[in-house]
Amino acid sequence: MKVLFVGDPNTGHTERFIKNLVEASGDIAVDMLCDCHCLEISGISQYCDKIFNNSYDLPKLLYKIPKLSSKLVKRDFLSALSKIPDNNYDIVNVHFVGINTYYANTELHRIARKVLLTPYGSDVLRASSKALPLLQIVYDTADGVTLSPSREHGFYVKVKELFSLPESKIYEAGFGSDTIDRMLQDRQSKVDAKDKLGLSDRYVITIGYNGSTGQQHAKVIDAINGVKKNLPSNMTVLIPATYPSNNETYLQTLKNRMEEYGLDYKIINHFLSLEELVQLRKCADMFIHAQTTDASCASIMEYMLTDAVIINGSWLSYPELENTGMPYVRFSDFDELGDRIVGASSQKSLVSPELKEYLSGRGWKEEIKYWTRCYNNLLNEH
Repeated sequence: MKVLFVGDPNTGHTERFIKNLVEASGDIAVDMLCDCHCLEISGISQYCDKIFNNSYDLPKLLYKIPKLSSKLVKRDFLSALSKIPDNNYDIVNVHFVGINTYYANTELHRIARKVLLTPYGSDVLRASSKALPLLQIVYDTADGVTLSPSREHGFYVKVKELFSLPESKIYEAGFGSDTIDRMLQDRQSKVDAKDKLGLSDRYVITIGYNGSTGQQHAKVIDAINGVKKNLPSNMTVLIPATYPSNNETYLQTLKNRMEEYGLDYKIINHFLSLEELVQLRKCADMFIHAQTTDASCASIMEYMLTDAVIINGSWLSYPELENTGMPYVRFSDFDELGDRIVGASSQKSLVSPELKEYLSGRGWKEEIKYWTRCYNNLLNEH
């Protein structure tokens, strides 16, 4: 089976997905079509036979001009796509269904027997009113759409209702986590994890799981500062910021804010191995998730497998995680976050044993089976 993956080759999601797909299937060959500005390719190249649209015929400087960059990215993407022969693939799987997918839609159907869409969250939740009618055409003509299982609430229902998708077009397949697979094998304690990350004897409050502005770090830092006298005196604020790249200016503003407040902090913005990711999860005493929008979050599931207390914005709903009781402290606005943090600092994890058992099956080792089944079923239907 030949599959063309359309997306960003330099995200951890992409590399882990393709790695696990190739290793688990044995008979699936994957090519990569970059739909974004990607002059450098990460380790994903070892899992792909071919990578398209990863070189440019114009000066790199032009791609740094905001109003011009998006037009050039679209131009390069469509140009690379037009050079691919007819019916060259069994399946084209588009990860992140943005506006450029609309412009490429006809070509995507030309080069493959089946077109499969995999929306990520922000591509739907933050789509403009002008973009939605165009995306409707993409969803109407697609052969299938993958959504994480959650039939009663959440992103599953949002996408299904927004684009009027019939059940026959939906394939249940979610993103797994290599970190969960490793955590299930790992035997190091919280103390060990803190020691290895230079956080010995600290009470660690982790904010978010990446360095983007959407994590709303500054508002969380403000809330912590407002109640710091009521929190453990050995508190350290930990900010994982391993991606996106080129966010030094934003991170510096966060550093300045925490130094002004006199908060002890640590920002991790270098690449982390799988072992270090496990340590990052295990060292947290509290995890605060305040991202503006999110369809599904592997990171929050990983923290649930530790004994950390989790605080989650009430606008972020994960119905499949709430079936056995509310596993996190919720807050509806930042005015009440400080009180929630103080209360959570004396609580234990709210995650039930039943939920932990469910999460143990959310590693890539199990999740990738849904994807190979999805690909095979898509080709064999209709």
